Amino acid sequence: MPKDCDMADNNKKPVFFSVILLAAGSSERFLSSGPSNSLKKPFVKIAGRTLLEMVLEAFSRAGGKFCRIGEIILVVHKDELAKCRKMAVLKKYGVARITVGGKLRQDSVRNGLKLVGKAFRYILVHDTARPMVAPELIIRIMEATLRYGAAIPAVKISDTVKEVSPGGFVRKTLDRERLRFVQTPQGFKKLILEKAYGHLSKNPFKATDDSAIAESAGYAVKAIDGDPANLKITYKTDLEIVNRNFQKNRKFFC
Repeated sequence: MPKDCDMADNNKKPVFFSVILLAAGSSERFLSSGPSNSLKKPFVKIAGRTLLEMVLEAFSRAGGKFCRIGEIILVVHKDELAKCRKMAVLKKYGVARITVGGKLRQDSVRNGLKLVGKAFRYILVHDTARPMVAPELIIRIMEATLRYGAAIPAVKISDTVKEVSPGGFVRKTLDRERLRFVQTPQGFKKLILEKAYGHLSKNPFKATDDSAIAESAGYAVKAIDGDPANLKITYKTDLEIVNRNFQKNRKFFC
């Protein structure tokens, strides 16, 4: 059981989560991976909707019996701040506040964390680059966060995985039964995330996700089954895959 974690609230009232939604990346790999396109990932459209809108729609539908979304903090690139403040659709989907990101992903999360409403005890962090996140997955992460204090979605690996030397020679074959691809949204008790980021300030390192920051501070993180369809868009070819998946599951995501 993680430090500072109480079990799920025992009252019958639903617990409301604050969402830190990350859309502050520079999209360098995406923009350089195909024909010139000035739009960063959050503003690219699939079937007439931006990836940002698709994510917001998913979170708006993620209401469980014991947990619901109470507010969304949107973290954007400084160049997109003025545009986002004028987007009426953000208020429609419950975006409470907008702030700018930092140099690293963890800097962007830290900026969002500062704006979380005082009434919220639980937080979700999600990357806009995963537009196919299903409401059902969001609900399961919220429920697991209430139970364990920190929870992430993770997908089993089917390929054989090798550890190789800097020179490219195989050192050993890893046990894939114990390995997972990690996704977002990731859920945390607010106190855990705050203390984890406080630990990061004193022991800095470059983290690729928030669970690594919690782990480094000594917190246990529960991994639950993720969703293979919850793909992350890094290159423009990924956008094509997500577009095909969206068309196949259009009724589910609309």
